Amino acid sequence: MQKILILGVSGMLGHTLFRFLSSQQDLLVTGTVRHITQEIKLVSSKNIVLMRDVFNKEKLENIINSNDVIINCIGAIKQKYDNKNTDYILLNSYFPHLLNEICIESNKRLIHFSTDCIFNGEKGNYDDGSLSNVIDMYGKSKYLGEVYGDKTLTLRTSLIGHELKSSYSLIDWFLNSNSTVNGYTKAIFSGLPTIEIAHFLYEHVLQSQLHGIYNLSAAPISKFDLLTLVNEVYKLNKTIVPKSDFVIDRSLDSHRLRSLTKYTPPDWNTLVVKMYLDYLSLGALLNER
Repeated sequence: MQKILILGVSGMLGHTLFRFLSSQQDLLVTGTVRHITQEIKLVSSKNIVLMRDVFNKEKLENIINSNDVIINCIGAIKQKYDNKNTDYILLNSYFPHLLNEICIESNKRLIHFSTDCIFNGEKGNYDDGSLSNVIDMYGKSKYLGEVYGDKTLTLRTSLIGHELKSSYSLIDWFLNSNSTVNGYTKAIFSGLPTIEIAHFLYEHVLQSQLHGIYNLSAAPISKFDLLTLVNEVYKLNKTIVPKSDFVIDRSLDSHRLRSLTKYTPPDWNTLVVKMYLDYLSLGALLNER
């Protein structure tokens, strides 16, 4: 049985990976959190390890040595980015390298997530070899945190999904927004729902020897079209006003990863339906105990 350690299971990606991978019979999954919240207790009453200081190298080494694959979901998100507080640099830039160093020394596999925010979004369709050209410190911090090694995989992607408690993410913001919102027709997105990333890892990565830095993406879609789909699938009955005054395209070209893994991303309707079903599953979990 493969032992998986997910660092940071209270975040949007971490809790989704933890829930899905824990349901697989051939995996033994452990997750770490900084605080045991009520939501974490509802998601799982076992296999959760309290880890207040992720920079404690001795504790990191101990927990890493007990597992086969380490998945890093710890990081400061852009919605909470504050250039007056430099803690995000430690989390996004320094911590992945500390983690990678320990994994290399321990001969463990590491899966780390980077972001499309390492690009400025002026041209779009960035491939694996595109050079980071972002000027803001958040994007630079994520780029500096990209790691590599013979057993290290860094996936550049962008996420949509549902948080356990807060509503910083696009979809949770949309669910909690007014009945009329703006939808940007020239803001292009190519990320994936967190539940699709969980399926991708289980079906295409965990049993492979894949290593390196790769883009992971779906077909490009405008934020207007994406919110329109969510509006329909979730039956929200909101009014989305098309706006074209905000232009950005951070879409990623992931043909190399698709070729190596034989992965074909589903169409956007399928992806949003899958995200919605996971949303219902999460809601039932949070309300049943």
